[in-house]
Formats: sequence, structure tokens, C-alpha cells
Amino acid sequence: MNVSTRQLRAFLGVVKYGNFTKAADRLNITQAGLSAMIRELEGQLQCRLFNRTSRTVELTEAGGHMLPFVERALENLDAGVEGLGYVKSLRKGRLRVGATPYLGSTMMPAAIRRFSSERPDLQLELVDAEQPIVQSLVDSGELDAGFGYLFNLTSGVKIRPLFADPLVLVCPIDLAPDCRFIAKPADWEPLRGATLLVLGRTNPLQKLCNDFLADSEAPAFQRREARHLATLIGMARKGLGIALLPVSVLEPEEHRELRTIELRLQVPVIEHCVLTKAGAELADGLDVFGQIFAQVCVAATRHLLT
Repeated sequence: MNVSTRQLRAFLGVVKYGNFTKAADRLNITQAGLSAMIRELEGQLQCRLFNRTSRTVELTEAGGHMLPFVERALENLDAGVEGLGYVKSLRKGRLRVGATPYLGSTMMPAAIRRFSSERPDLQLELVDAEQPIVQSLVDSGELDAGFGYLFNLTSGVKIRPLFADPLVLVCPIDLAPDCRFIAKPADWEPLRGATLLVLGRTNPLQKLCNDFLADSEAPAFQRREARHLATLIGMARKGLGIALLPVSVLEPEEHRELRTIELRLQVPVIEHCVLTKAGAELADGLDVFGQIFAQVCVAATRHLLT
């Protein structure tokens, strides 16, 4: 059965005005068109809805049975459409984005401040959560976008690259001061004996780092594991080891206590991306914020590599 709302509204129009001519005029359709819709509806329901005479139109028993259900269905539909307008009005003037807690505490504040000055008409709300949660909120439509890297590409989301983030070795400021870059296996030698600070083995970033270390013939470092980037950086700052990380996770202030060692080997590219719901229209201001976020991160990256 494929009953349309036009057929149901035609049915109610005939009931209300008690006359096909008046109902057709109020519904702004021809009488022939109205009659055709009622015949189609009766054919789909396999029953007569009206008894027609030359002067009157009355509901049949089946028509009387259907009347409250049709009224309720159209009332619910109209209420839903009206409520949708309210929901849209709530979302208007607001941009909701997600990022991991560490990214939310480093690069996001500067990007949000710049965006607020350029688009004071939009309120930007940041949801800081672990990456799988950010992706699920984008997929459900609760977030307009998610920012980060190594998202899991699925049919429900769309990923657009923003900028490439180089991997660097993050070290305590006084560790192996003569080691400025690593271009060949022998360059690892000053770091032999250091503790490598790592994320869990299932972490996508750590998987990339492990593959790189194996391919570059790095020493078999003793490892100390943590669950969060902030923990790794805090440990490195206190001289507890070295870490292989994207540059953008470091705040410029941390460069006073840490230094970076450039990797001149073939390293995996960490693409920072903006994640949006597939098929959905981009939220107002999202392109502007994405550009600002990328500019903030790239500027910080250049500062830390100089």
C-alpha cells in the first residue's frame, strides 16, 4: 500500500466541506483531480469511503472508521514538521565540532578564538572525546564535524584532508644534544639505551610508529607504555624517555623543556582531517573553521621545527 498525504488531505477536505466542488476549491485542485485521488485511495484501501448522491456526500461505515486515524496521522505529521523547524532554528547560529581531549587542549583553543573573531554570529561548541566517540557522534549527526587523524573510513562519513603532520622524535632537552636528525640507521646510535615512550599496541598511531621503527632499523628500545598522549609528553618532559609523535600534539610552551629530532627517513604521513556525515550539507562556517584550524596547526609545526 502506498497511501500519500495528498490523498489523506483530500479525504479530510471532502469530509470537512461535505462537497467535492467546495473541497477542490479549498485545496486548490480541480474537482476531477480530487475525485481521482479519492478513487485511488479507495482502491488502495479496497473499500468505499463515501456514499455520493447528486446533492450530498456522506461517509460510509469504513470512512467513519478511518476518519480518526487519518486525522491523527496528519496531526502527528504536521507537528513533526513544525518541530523540525524548531530544531533547525536551534542549530542555526551554532557549529558543533569534536576533537580528542589532547587536541582540544592544544591547538583547538587558538583556532576557536580566531574563528570567534571572524564569525561572531556563530557560536562554536567543542566536544572533547576519544576519537571513536567523536566519529560516532558525527555519524549520528550530533556533531557537525570531527577533527583529528587516522579516522576509520566508513560509508556513513566523509573525510577531507586538511594538512600533513610530520612525525618527530620528542626528547628531553638535555638528551643526546648532538643528535639533530636521523637520516640513516647509524644516526640512532646516540639514543641507544633510551626508553621509548609508547601508546598501546592497538592504537592506530602507535601501529604506524612501530612499522616505521622496524623499517628504519631503530634500536630495540626498552619501552614504557601509557594510554594518553599527554602522559607520554609529561614523561618525556621529566626525562623518562623519548617518544615518536606528530609535531602538532606539542604546544609551543613545551618546547622549552623538550626538543624535537627531525626524521629525514621515509616516514608515514599523518593527515589531519575533518570528518563529516556522508551526504549531509556542510554546516555554516565549517569551511572557515577548518582553514583556521589548519593554519594554527601548521604555524605551530613550523615553530617547533625551527
